[in-house]
Amino acid sequence: MRDLETATGLSAGSIYNSFGDKAGLFDAAFEHYNEAVLQARLDSFAEPKSGLRGLRELFLSLLREPDGGTLGCLITNSAVEFGRSASHTRASCRASSGSSARSVNDSLRGNGMVP
Repeated sequence: MRDLETATGLSAGSIYNSFGDKAGLFDAAFEHYNEAVLQARLDSFAEPKSGLRGLRELFLSLLREPDGGTLGCLITNSAVEFGRSASHTRASCRASSGSSARSVNDSLRGNGMVP
């Protein structure tokens, strides 16, 4: 929490007031990551007409952090960290992976590669 206070200039009380608790803060961060990182990559590389080239670029993009950092994927890290212990986080991770799978499948289907 201290890192967030320092980075944002907000007090812990203000942060909790905005998000309710640490779980609410995590949910907001997870949702932002899904939109800003995962969905942006899917939109850029896995469009229905992108074919294998787009999918290749998508998977290669997963090796690079958007900001050049080395913290890894929030979705993967959350799945590993919380595993089966946090059902809410597990459901969020499952929804994210389902979205990715649908995008890849739509891309392959759009190019006649799968029925």
